[in-house]
Amino acid sequence: MDRLIILCCIVAFCTCTDLSAQSKHSKNQFAGCYDVVAVSSPEGGVPHHFELTNEPTKFGTHWLQVKADTADTAPARTHHLWSSKRDGVKVIFGWGLGGWEGKLKPDQTNDLVGKLTNFCDSKCSPKQVVTVRARRVECAK
Repeated sequence: MDRLIILCCIVAFCTCTDLSAQSKHSKNQFAGCYDVVAVSSPEGGVPHHFELTNEPTKFGTHWLQVKADTADTAPARTHHLWSSKRDGVKVIFGWGLGGWEGKLKPDQTNDLVGKLTNFCDSKCSPKQVVTVRARRVECAK
């Protein structure tokens, strides 16, 4: 009987540990690749294609890495970030001294749609706002 209890405890512990590891690394519903299919002008610095990854960043557990064609330097790769929100995602397409940031939400077609505002380390003038529509696509292998 004691062996059976010990065996049950071991199975329960292994099952709980396995479930905990799975939930930590579960895929976020917004993670994946997107093509920007519409952007209002000006669009400099807004990527044409990006991937919301599940890769952590040095900015904490709530910020994940964005891979994009605009992240072509080390500072830009570090400052392309995203965070899942209740009803969408917060994205930052930064390059170290500035960039674009904003919230994108899924619409009825499941495209991510929203407004991005420019930011910079010193005065940005004029403030610019672009509207973005990004469509989920298959990630290249």
